[in-house]
Amino acid sequence: MNKNISPELIRKYIGGNCTPEEMETVHNWYASFENEPDPLIDLELKEQLELKMRMLGRIRTNIRSVGANRRNKRMKPLLYSWVVSAAAIFIVILGIVLYQSDFKDRYFTGKKYNTETVVPVVVHNKTSSLQKHILPDSSVIWLRPLAMIMYSKNFVQGIRKVSMKGDAFFEVTKDKKHPFVIYSGGLITKVWGTSFSISYNPETRSTEVAVLTGKVSVSANKHPEERSEAQSPEHSGALSDELMLLPDEKAVYSGSHKLSKTKITENSAVSIWKKEDVMFDNITVKEIIKVLNVKFKVNITTADQALNDYVLKADFSGQSLPEILLIMEKSLNISYSIEDRDILLKQQTK
Repeated sequence: MNKNISPELIRKYIGGNCTPEEMETVHNWYASFENEPDPLIDLELKEQLELKMRMLGRIRTNIRSVGANRRNKRMKPLLYSWVVSAAAIFIVILGIVLYQSDFKDRYFTGKKYNTETVVPVVVHNKTSSLQKHILPDSSVIWLRPLAMIMYSKNFVQGIRKVSMKGDAFFEVTKDKKHPFVIYSGGLITKVWGTSFSISYNPETRSTEVAVLTGKVSVSANKHPEERSEAQSPEHSGALSDELMLLPDEKAVYSGSHKLSKTKITENSAVSIWKKEDVMFDNITVKEIIKVLNVKFKVNITTADQALNDYVLKADFSGQSLPEILLIMEKSLNISYSIEDRDILLKQQTK
């Protein structure tokens, strides 16, 4: 991991002005320090806090000072290295202070510090298959290729908030005390415990929320530019009238900022997420594909003829197609790629 990221990127991150891609770069860089020992571990907690907060103040001052003088062409390379090192110490210490405890507010203000604005968790599916991610509250998100989600590490301490780009399917754990809120493509989706998909069409610039189980409400954010990713839903700008969605209903938010509700059609792409009961007793992949294509309204094919002769014995009762594919990957040592409803099975490459 390269630990010499630019001071400009550090400043953007501290100021909350990073793009999701830039934030992911900083998070990966920060993660490279996780295995390094904490030199302050032998101090008492209050002493650790006091020392860290003094260092934070000095580093902020030095970064501002160096930033103001960087236009001076006679600046020595050593100064640039010092800025990078100082920024690195700043992020590492900030992570220690805010992630491991709320020492500052506990000792000095008596108030709980909201760490949700500091270092979110970013998950980006860079593969060609569906990626399963489990949130701290045990909710499950399946990300389609290129999809990205972002949430706070203190996820379960308040409102369960997720920001996302691309297409994903959610299976939300019920929690009446902590609503689950998703920001995506100009929409705000609120849910208490259900399963549904959110997808974005870049050609029509429309976002779709389709519900399989439970009930969700969908609102259009009229002023998304006024909301930073760190804000809570209560401060996210004015909302349009909410649409309530029941099972087999979907909401479509068009590029013209219109929100409408319709029924999910039988051949909808959301059918792959429905729980079905299928069982195979030493059946070839060729025959399994025929069953899955009919059950889930998809088009599964194989890249290698030899895969058709693979044999599988499995009970897939109450499983969605992505869950079945995940089990097939592990049991048959294969992989797959997905695009819309076209799925290609491939032999696992070494």
